[in-house]
Amino acid sequence: EPKVENGVDIGYAVYRQAYQDIPAAKAALFLEASSRTEYTGVQADVLVAGREKALVLEIGDAISWKITVPAAGRYQLEIDYCALPGRGLDCAAALTIDGVPPFSEAGELTLSRVWKDAGEPERDAADNDIRPRQEEVTAWQTRRVRDTAGYTDEEFWFYLPAGEHVVTLTMVNESMAVSSMRFQPAETIPTYREYAAGIEDGKIEAVAERLEICQAEEPLYKSHSMIYATSDYSSPATVPSDPTKIRLNTLGQSNWQYSGQWVVWNLHVEKAGYYRLAFKYRQDFVRGKASARRLTVNDKVPFQEAACLSFAYNTDFENLVLGDGKGTEYLFWLEEGDNRIGMEVVIGSVSEVLIAASDIVTRLNDQYRQIIMITGTQPDQLRDYYLDRELPGLLPAFISCAEKLRSCVVMMDENGNVGSEGAIFDKLAAQLESFVKNPETIQKRLDSFKNNVSTLASTVLSFKEQALELDYLMAAGVRASLPSPRAGLFSLIAYRCKAFLGSFFEDYNAVGYGDEEGKEQTPVSVWANGEATGRDQLAIISRLIVNDFTSKTGIPVQLR
Repeated sequence: EPKVENGVDIGYAVYRQAYQDIPAAKAALFLEASSRTEYTGVQADVLVAGREKALVLEIGDAISWKITVPAAGRYQLEIDYCALPGRGLDCAAALTIDGVPPFSEAGELTLSRVWKDAGEPERDAADNDIRPRQEEVTAWQTRRVRDTAGYTDEEFWFYLPAGEHVVTLTMVNESMAVSSMRFQPAETIPTYREYAAGIEDGKIEAVAERLEICQAEEPLYKSHSMIYATSDYSSPATVPSDPTKIRLNTLGQSNWQYSGQWVVWNLHVEKAGYYRLAFKYRQDFVRGKASARRLTVNDKVPFQEAACLSFAYNTDFENLVLGDGKGTEYLFWLEEGDNRIGMEVVIGSVSEVLIAASDIVTRLNDQYRQIIMITGTQPDQLRDYYLDRELPGLLPAFISCAEKLRSCVVMMDENGNVGSEGAIFDKLAAQLESFVKNPETIQKRLDSFKNNVSTLASTVLSFKEQALELDYLMAAGVRASLPSPRAGLFSLIAYRCKAFLGSFFEDYNAVGYGDEEGKEQTPVSVWANGEATGRDQLAIISRLIVNDFTSKTGIPVQLR
């Protein structure tokens, strides 16, 4: 049995590596609300969102279970929970086993809420779309805890030795209700080859010509209120579009880029069968880097390949038919009627690079601190500090980090993720190699070294950003033709001519809102500081004015 000191000082990467040879558990361990052994401040046996005997935990509340593990093994933790109304932040809870967190990330396990649009977009007095208010949904969710900090996509593994243990869940942020928890074996997900072996040809041909489209800006549910409909003016092919008016016609952009953020749509099909799934998307937010998503169909990942789908960098909208990139297009079974299609932000192929780069930053920062303990922050340029002698571990650390940086570049190149940020890996590796060859120059280039490490740390953070913009998603039969993602030349020329002519008549500085009655009256003009307030902020202020002023007085207000 491996030996590792569990606790807040042990990261999950170290913990996982220590126990990676332990076999996965074969049976689940159930922790029901009714089987709790101890609790502090918890409200017990509460009816929450239609479910009885739930446990309500607020910040600081804790609940414990005693469990008996029949044989040592690795488990994943699954929680049935319902986020309760609060400040709108993600719920966070700390998990300890026998009074100790197994690894540092277990000290704050993040569980998302459920949000939706509170109705359809409305129009203001200038006929521009107004983004609907975001409304929280009190609903039960079943989720396996994973790293939402953005270093790995897999669910957390927890090692449990044989024997009796005390598992404690302590609320860290917000409040939530819990009905049960389970330490589960890993889910068995087939490969696409295994999944496709059960596909019947008749169920492919039955829907071969069908095409169903769902607008991305009309999600059923989402994990965060910041994921809202956005607007694109670039082409008449964006649905819907208008050359002069604001139309909320896409979803995502930089509002949907962090690990763990998810969106669910209702994709309606008239006939059950095997369909291709396609997305009209654009990813021009991070140059040269692909964004990754996990796909679920009716709340399940259908096969392993769907757990990490890549959306390549592209400056214009493209249709992506999900497939292996080698000519095979995936087929998905969709039931007649509504089907829940979900997409969640994942780190994808850069996960190993992130873990390695984070470790390099930590090691190089440690070496930098040791160096300045000898040289100070402003070393004498004419003095040789003999750093290679004073710090015996310095050059070996530089060699090791340089090798890891080079391997990171290779991994990024293999996965097609060498964007503009990749240059810092080569630059810092070259600097470390030059330090090894000429250690007497280290103190002369200390500022440059510090800046390069800081840039690498910033790059690690930027790699976690997986921005993506969607126009619509499609379920298409194998012979169905997909609509072109781009407008034709003549329609594009006509669209831009209308936009140009409209610019002479459209008041782009005005942000107004009102119902039909308000449109018939002359609005009161209110001027705002344009440098400090953007159009989106003005729209929010306008909605507040309508809800709290216009609705009571009947007087319309137009912000400028």
